[in-house]
Amino acid sequence: MNSTANDGVFRCLKGRGEASRDEEPVAPIDPRHDYYWDSGAHPDVVQRLWDQLGKGSPVESRALVFGSPALVHPESGFVLAFALGTEYAIRVPREVWADRRPGGLRTVAKWTGGGSTDIEQECGRDWIFGSYADVEVEWCKQVFQECSRGVG
Repeated sequence: MNSTANDGVFRCLKGRGEASRDEEPVAPIDPRHDYYWDSGAHPDVVQRLWDQLGKGSPVESRALVFGSPALVHPESGFVLAFALGTEYAIRVPREVWADRRPGGLRTVAKWTGGGSTDIEQECGRDWIFGSYADVEVEWCKQVFQECSRGVG
């Protein structure tokens, strides 16, 4: 695995969320804490990440990246998906972006304060903003398998 695969995610999330700047980028969750309501991310987004996209993944895939709820491959450390306020970003499988990304996938989120985030520019071409599409569950499973095989 490429050790720089998370660099864009770390740059995107560092300084946002609940973590201090000196904290390790990836931290396990504390089962006594209610991250659904107290993580800086919308509860529906956390539910989408951990309960839907992460369904079938080991529970230790649930983690925090600079304080933001995320799915992280437990062995490789690859970030698979993460929350960003009222949005979530997912890493799409290699076969989806290797030749040409299908149309209709959203890479820019516009915020109510007037700003925007281009997740492809921030994190790389294998990232999109989620849209609650059914195919995203399969994509997360595929990326998890890619990480398990050392593809990346």
